[in-house]
Amino acid sequence: MAIIKLSGYDMPAKPIISATSIASLAVACVGGITIVLASITAALCLGKDAHELKEKRYIAGVANGLFYILGGLFAGSIVMLFSLMPKELIAALAGLALLGAIATNISVAMGKESQRDAALITFLATASGMHFLGLSSVFWGICIGLIKDGSTIMIGGFGTAGQPAELIDGLIELGIKDLIIVNNNAGNGDYGLAKLLKAGAVRKIICSFPRQSDSWVFDELYRAGKIELELVPQGNLACRIQAAGMGLGPIYTPTGFGTLLAEGKPTMNYEGKDYVLENPIKADFALIKASKGDRWGNLVYRKSARNFGPIMAMAADVTIAQVSEVVELGALDPEHIITPGIFVQHVVQIAERVAQDIPDGAYVNLGIGLPTKISSYLPSDKDVFLHSENGLLAFGPPPAEEDRDPELINAGKEFVTLLEGGSFFHHGDSFAMMRGGHLDIAVLGAFQVAENGDLANWHTGAPDAIPAVGGAMDLAVGAKKVFITTDHVTKKGEPKIVAELTYPATGLKCVDRIYTDLCVIDVTPEGMKVIEKVEGLSFEELQEEFSSFKYVSKYTMKNAYIIDAIRTPFGRYAGGLAPVRADDLGALPIKALMERNPSVNWEQVDDVIYGCANQAGEDNRNVGRMSSLLAGLPYQVPATTVNRLCGSSMDAIAMAARAIKAGEANLIIAGGVESMSRAPFVMGKSETAYGRSQKIEDTTMGWRFINPKLKEMYGVETMPQTAENLAEQFNINREDQDKFALTSQQRTAAAQAKGFYKNEIIPVVIPQRKGDPVVVDTDEHPRASTTAEALAKLKPVVKAEGTVTAGNASGINDGAAALLIASDEAIAQHGLKPRAKIIGSTVVGVEPRIMGFGPAPAIKKLLAQTGLTLEQMDVIELNEAFAAQALACTRDLGIEDGSEKVNPNGGAIALGHPLGASGARLVTTALNQLEQTGGKYGLCSMCIGVGQGIALIIERV
Repeated sequence: MAIIKLSGYDMPAKPIISATSIASLAVACVGGITIVLASITAALCLGKDAHELKEKRYIAGVANGLFYILGGLFAGSIVMLFSLMPKELIAALAGLALLGAIATNISVAMGKESQRDAALITFLATASGMHFLGLSSVFWGICIGLIKDGSTIMIGGFGTAGQPAELIDGLIELGIKDLIIVNNNAGNGDYGLAKLLKAGAVRKIICSFPRQSDSWVFDELYRAGKIELELVPQGNLACRIQAAGMGLGPIYTPTGFGTLLAEGKPTMNYEGKDYVLENPIKADFALIKASKGDRWGNLVYRKSARNFGPIMAMAADVTIAQVSEVVELGALDPEHIITPGIFVQHVVQIAERVAQDIPDGAYVNLGIGLPTKISSYLPSDKDVFLHSENGLLAFGPPPAEEDRDPELINAGKEFVTLLEGGSFFHHGDSFAMMRGGHLDIAVLGAFQVAENGDLANWHTGAPDAIPAVGGAMDLAVGAKKVFITTDHVTKKGEPKIVAELTYPATGLKCVDRIYTDLCVIDVTPEGMKVIEKVEGLSFEELQEEFSSFKYVSKYTMKNAYIIDAIRTPFGRYAGGLAPVRADDLGALPIKALMERNPSVNWEQVDDVIYGCANQAGEDNRNVGRMSSLLAGLPYQVPATTVNRLCGSSMDAIAMAARAIKAGEANLIIAGGVESMSRAPFVMGKSETAYGRSQKIEDTTMGWRFINPKLKEMYGVETMPQTAENLAEQFNINREDQDKFALTSQQRTAAAQAKGFYKNEIIPVVIPQRKGDPVVVDTDEHPRASTTAEALAKLKPVVKAEGTVTAGNASGINDGAAALLIASDEAIAQHGLKPRAKIIGSTVVGVEPRIMGFGPAPAIKKLLAQTGLTLEQMDVIELNEAFAAQALACTRDLGIEDGSEKVNPNGGAIALGHPLGASGARLVTTALNQLEQTGGKYGLCSMCIGVGQGIALIIERV
């Protein structure tokens, strides 16, 4: 969403140049020159007792004067180009600011102690007047624009929580450099502060905890010597900032005494305890994030988002706050205000959300209060016809003060402008439009909204309340759609979205969509559905906010739980499982689920979703259906097969979870199968009669029947070639790849030795023509005896100087896996015990030539969607298609090589990679690990041929 926005005003067809705009320029420039001359004169008059060198004062004065000349040019340019406000007022404001600047610079030049740029503060003090004239967003742009190279900036928040990402993006866009940043951390992922570091804008960072699993941007800069670090214990960081805000000098603290961080600092002993002296930390600017603010700058915060923000606002010369909503004065409960407005110079409003959903050509009525502000945010490229019940059609935003017409007001008694093609009419016509279904959308405020769409907005029912109905009831029943804008709670903290109305109703089942400070909600026949939420807010936190009737469960509608997860051993190519057809192999884990869960009425399974990547041989024609019938599921149970290549079975699990969450199913079997040993050779038909140019293709893996156009567009590099591409792009050498492969083998061997995989493997019994059946009950592909020396002797498979070998790549294998996934209702009905909840999943696309990189962006996207972090993941199951691609992903994510979180029991290099079954194996193994270690979250991800990535998160219950 745009932060700097011209409040809905369009640029005129031609620049407006007038005497007053030229006067504004003249006043600004003359004032700036006056500052320069005054500063030079004052500097020449300095005596020996001056507090600072006169050369410094001279330079400061001249710089400030030149700065205000440029400021005048900028202000005058705004006037001439946009005509956003009366030119006389521009001149007056510029003059006021410049008079303050002159007085300040003279006093500073004469040796006063104050280092604060009072002229800037005087300029910032014009915020309120400009806010009323629709210039708040322009003014914010000016504020950010005043941040100079070399500034010290405090950035609020703790990690990504409470971090003002949009304000940081503004700094990046303006190209400000050489900054000193004060923050608890050193950036996470490529979000917010990390983006600022990546842009090369930061010279030094003062923080307490710069090293995290996703702080790779800082790590690279610091190791390259491109950024300076001042490490401060977290408590000392807070105290030093507070000391600056309180106007204190250096403070004594016991933290850090006798450590490396205290070297060279004065110490003292007080009442037998040792202390170290720390200097205050002050900043030129503080960028903070809050939940709400008013135009005086009073701020309230949500939960842990308040970390550091309030104290930073006290310790900076100028504080700019990013808020989710700007409210009217008095709307914030004084008991809940954390940061008083005295510490905040400007508040930035981000709430333009409703305007985005109003379609081109719509006829819209905007109710009194917050809805009326939408007119300022309607995109200029849309024709939206605003209706007011007092007889206006096609009106626009508020006019300039001198253009106000007392007979041109909306229903809220606010001045408006009439757009070209606008019209006036009497009440009879107006209400015919409202009641006759001619309005597409009505946007109203609310006291309460019930989960079935009932609306209350005219009376609270209190004895001393004054009711006011206006045209709300007409709009509620007459508009084709009703949108509601409201806080999610009242000033007293009472919920506004409720199970049933307790206030008198305005209309019944009339609300279609609700826009709150936390989320956007659609009202559907099945219940309320969250379609969007505040970034960084998890669905668990959202549910806590609306715990009065648990409506969020109607967004997730039904949680999707893993009840059971099982797999066959993974067989080596042409190994123990080679005699088993793919459809028979796929039936085995389904049959095992049926035997392990005898309380289930299997006729009530809603679907079987199986993944398979080949489907060219015995796995053709919907192997999921074949396997389900062979397993003994009733024929009434449907089944399908999905093909997202390597990600097929993980995609099958994700599809099952989405169907259950959406309320379309309650019980699903999901998984996948692949028999690469039995993959057939195939031959296409000739394109001409009696042609003899047919080519036999091996379907085991890789490209077949290549489209020449696709080859020309993206190339058709083999899987090992894509791994070599990543090795070259990320500078991953042969030694690191072999080390990764050896770790996979060693961890797998250790896991097998302690019986880890016995919890997830069912034996496969293969009858023989003679003698006892062959039983395969262990993964065949691992090589426990592998050594670094043996891996180093293997030849590259792509090119002589390459690094990808058979030893640092996954195998060609056979196997199948299946999971039983259920809703809360199915769990209760069938007497099941859930083992884990599927939190979310996502897929992304990447260049086919680096297909192995897919997990990195997929994981980032999924973490952003769920509000979770890499640090919260207790196990990460990353498919090891190749060591090179796995390392490219983990390094991009900021995960250290050899991390114990990643594939702690080995991976596909050792276990093997039967394409259509591997995703289900990853989820099964992650669940097994969480249960054996008591962990909470498991992250599973894999790359996909032709350039995709998939990721899925589960939570142990």
